[in-house]
Amino acid sequence: QTNPSHAAFQTGSDLANTSGVPADWLAANGGTPPVAPGCPDAAFGLLARDSIMLRLRIRVPANARSFRVAAKHFNADYPEYTCSSYNDYFLVLLDSAFAGTPANPADKNVAVVAGVPVGVNLVTGTSGLFQDCLNGQIACVSASGPTSYNGCVTTAGLAGTSLDATNPVGSGVDGYCGSNNLAGGATTWLGIRGNVEPGEVIDLRFAIWDTSDGLYDSLVLLDDFRWSPDTITPGTIAD
Repeated sequence: QTNPSHAAFQTGSDLANTSGVPADWLAANGGTPPVAPGCPDAAFGLLARDSIMLRLRIRVPANARSFRVAAKHFNADYPEYTCSSYNDYFLVLLDSAFAGTPANPADKNVAVVAGVPVGVNLVTGTSGLFQDCLNGQIACVSASGPTSYNGCVTTAGLAGTSLDATNPVGSGVDGYCGSNNLAGGATTWLGIRGNVEPGEVIDLRFAIWDTSDGLYDSLVLLDDFRWSPDTITPGTIAD
């Protein structure tokens, strides 16, 4: 990989660019990005660092009432910066005329589990969807930690990503928490779902960014977009 060459997600590559977070999503959340219960807000304002957004405008088929897209989120904040002010965000914002039930989220973000946006903080008491990782101590450099996590199932999904790199065993320093010493972790494959009106044109914005600094990077894989003739419960589930 060249121009630019590959940079390991830990400690990452700070490209020194910033933008505002999506304004409609922020306003719907009272001006403060939602965080997992007990976790702090972003440390240095409402800036998206090293951000990227993919925007799709799609005509819904005449017989479709919902969609689903598969996603897998990888993050170098695991384990040491879990539940910290540096946790990265991944959003899927849906603009649709759908006004039925079950309703789409009021803030438009369907990449959400129990009010928590998809990311490393899915480890903090939500749903066990953060599964590609090592179990053990987490949050060792977070104000809320340290604590422990045992929802990891495998590390196979990290192979070849650089998040499977092994850090020196220790605690409280870049990259590890005690014996929990891989460079990062990932969710299982997720199904991100929303309801739509047949025949309308929807707007989908896939956005990901670093929070509070440009280091300890994250990424998301997207795959397998599907329509369904049935309405569903919007949000994110195990795929």
